[in-house]
Amino acid sequence: MNKAIRVAITSERMNNRGYELVFKTFSDLTLLELCTPIVYGSEKDAIELRNALGLQLNINSVGKAEEAQDGKLNFCNAPEEGKQRAEADCQNGAADALVMIEYRPVEGQQTLLVNGRVRIVVPTTTYDKESIKAKAKELRDLLRRDFMLSTPRIALLAANNRNEDGSWGAEETETIRPAVEELMEENVPAFGPYDATAFADSQQYEQFDGILANSKEQALAMLDATEDAQGAMLVEGPAYVVTAIRPNAKSCPKTAGEEPQEGQTLRNAIYLALDVVRHRISYDRPFRHPLQKLYHEKKDDSEKVRFAIPKPKGEKKTAAPEEKSAEETKTAE
Repeated sequence: MNKAIRVAITSERMNNRGYELVFKTFSDLTLLELCTPIVYGSEKDAIELRNALGLQLNINSVGKAEEAQDGKLNFCNAPEEGKQRAEADCQNGAADALVMIEYRPVEGQQTLLVNGRVRIVVPTTTYDKESIKAKAKELRDLLRRDFMLSTPRIALLAANNRNEDGSWGAEETETIRPAVEELMEENVPAFGPYDATAFADSQQYEQFDGILANSKEQALAMLDATEDAQGAMLVEGPAYVVTAIRPNAKSCPKTAGEEPQEGQTLRNAIYLALDVVRHRISYDRPFRHPLQKLYHEKKDDSEKVRFAIPKPKGEKKTAAPEEKSAEETKTAE
């Protein structure tokens, strides 16, 4: 992309904690070279907090996203409807991605928890064999497009721990394992089931590109077991990119003044949004104007092989019916 990626930043309800997180994130001015931020919230509250903290950070006030300037921290005054304004600007193309400081997924909406190489998704549908297969394929397609992984390896976590004799329970033997076997037959590289605790302790997650968990608690516990338990969250569903600070992150503060990583949680969500936007552009570009067929046969629109298979040596070529008929007519004449 020639122009900077425009990132809309807001929260379910912007407060001093959110404004402080924004200020600490963009106190490093090099981040303004990577994207053009547009913050939605109360401009008055943000300026009062900035002055109280003694920060030397300029705010560029804009009436709408189209007026945002590159290299500046743009602020769109929307005290009560910041999230709605940000979503509308993303839908109409005024912003390229939406980054949420605090986010509550709507019912039925899937989220992908990301922390470095660890990418975990939790199914919200009924956990039967067919839903497992469908979710594993969705995860494969998402990893291909949003993370540019040509053949992502997917691990399926077990719903229960192993029995004392080392055997699995009914859910693993009757649901998860058959789903894995059928996925492999359909050329989907899925493996499992894996015991969640042993999987995390042995760092087996480093061998996979995506993980299909059974519950939100299991997924969060898996992320907390990694070296860096901050991460971010990628929201599936909207046509535009939506990321958010991971809920219950160890470095995620509850009130203003409690940010030990100086805005690293929000910075991770912004980095994730920028990567996904670039990856989607690169992935979708070849499909916008596909090449037309390089061959065309009259009265036949099927996908035929472009080159004929050569005949073995010594085998006499048999004339086509039309050619044979023409030769017989010429001989008769």
